[in-house]
Amino acid sequence: SHWGFAQIYTSEYGSPDDPQSTLGIEDYSPQHYPTHRGSLPTFLLQTAQNDERVWPEHSRQFAKKLEKLKAQVYLAE
Repeated sequence: SHWGFAQIYTSEYGSPDDPQSTLGIEDYSPQHYPTHRGSLPTFLLQTAQNDERVWPEHSRQFAKKLEKLKAQVYLAE
């Protein structure tokens, strides 16, 4: 698989190669549906170039979305 080690998580979270397996995730995923009313806590996001579970760019994109919602975000790479 081209997803490396992350392949073991597809039974729990679905596969990005199969849109049917991820139906509904947008309803609760902060990456896909980042809205919030009121104040947000401070976030510490950690990533690494060699992390096979989460591509580092996804962490960066999530940090930007949280900042647009006025959250304080620390991103450690």
